[in-house]
Amino acid sequence: MKRIVVLGAAWLLILGLMPNVHAQPAGLFDARVEVESESDAERREAVRIGLTRVLQRLTGRDDLMEEPEVSEVVRDAERYLQQYGYRDRIDDDGERVQYLQLRYDGAAIERALVDRRIAVWTPEERPRTLVWMALDYGDGREIIGGDRGLAEQETLRRVAASSGLPVLVPLMDLEDQRALSTSDLWGGFREPVLDASERYRAGAVLAGRISWRENAWQARWLLFWDGESQEISAIDEALDVVIEAGVSGAAAFLAQRLARVPDPDAGGVYYIRVEGVSSLADYARLQALFESTHGVATAGVQRVAGDYADFRVETEMEVGRIIDSMKRDGRIREADIGDEAETGNGADGLRRPDYFFRLP
Repeated sequence: MKRIVVLGAAWLLILGLMPNVHAQPAGLFDARVEVESESDAERREAVRIGLTRVLQRLTGRDDLMEEPEVSEVVRDAERYLQQYGYRDRIDDDGERVQYLQLRYDGAAIERALVDRRIAVWTPEERPRTLVWMALDYGDGREIIGGDRGLAEQETLRRVAASSGLPVLVPLMDLEDQRALSTSDLWGGFREPVLDASERYRAGAVLAGRISWRENAWQARWLLFWDGESQEISAIDEALDVVIEAGVSGAAAFLAQRLARVPDPDAGGVYYIRVEGVSSLADYARLQALFESTHGVATAGVQRVAGDYADFRVETEMEVGRIIDSMKRDGRIREADIGDEAETGNGADGLRRPDYFFRLP
C-alpha cells in the first residue's frame, strides 16, 4: 500500500484529509454482454467474451487473442470474475434486451498479463484526451460541446469508456468560440486547435470533422500527442460508428506507444525535488500526485528548505516510466536544474535529487 510520510503532525493531519484527485477511466475492468437466457452455459460464454473485451482495452490490441498465452487466460475467465448481474434495457427499436453486467479482478488480470510478458496500458498512462468534434448535418456546421450536441457527447463518452480512454469535451463558452472556429477545425489546422486546447491541460487532443455526404457519415480525425500526429478516417451510415472509429483509433495509437511490460526487478529509491512549494495545499497536491502515480510504492519528504521540498520515492517499476507519467500528468513541470544536478550526498549528509520539478 502506498504511503506518504510528511514532517510534522500538522502536515500529516491535513494531508490525510485531502482526497486523491487523480481519475482513471471508469469501468476499465467492467464489461456488458448481451445474452438470450440465464443458463450456465451462456453465462460462461458471456464471461469469456467480457474478459476478452477487458483484455483488449487493457492492452489496446485488437489482435490480442492471437497470443496463445492470452487464450489460456480467457479459457479460465471465471477465475478473474469478481461479480456479475443480469440487467435489462430498451434498444433503439423499443425492444427489451437482456445483458450480463460483469466486473473483473483488475489486479489479478494485470498480474496474469505481466507473467506472460504482455504489455499493459496502465490507467495512469492513459492521457486525458480533449475531443474537438465538428458536425455538418447538411444545413450548417457546429462544434460539439457545452449544451451543443448532447446526444453526440453521450455517444462519445460511451465509446471512450469502451476503449478505456479518458476524454474531455470542450465547454464551447465564449473563450472557446473566440479561440477556435469551425473553419479552423474543418481545415485540420494544427496551431489553432492546439492553442485553443491549452486551457484544458489535456495530455492529448483529438480533432474531428464529420459530415453527411452521399448517404453516409464521413469522418476525418487528427490525433495530436507529444509532438506526433495521426490521421484516422471512417465512413459509415451510423454516426456512432464513425465517432467510435476516431476514439478507438486514437486509443490504439496511444497504446502502441505507452503500453509496456513492467519489470518487477526495476524498482529502486530516487530523490525528487519540487520547487514552488509554499503551502499545505501545495503539499496536498504533491501527495495526490505521488499516490496516484502507477509504480510509486512510497514517497516521503526528506528535506524542506526555502520554497522547495525533496522527496524520497521508492518505486516498483522503471523510474523513467514514472517520470514520464508525471510529466504528462501536468501537475508538476520539469525544472531547469542548472548546476544542482550533482549526485551523491551533500554537505548535510542528505542525498542530492535525481530529478527536478516545479509546481506550475
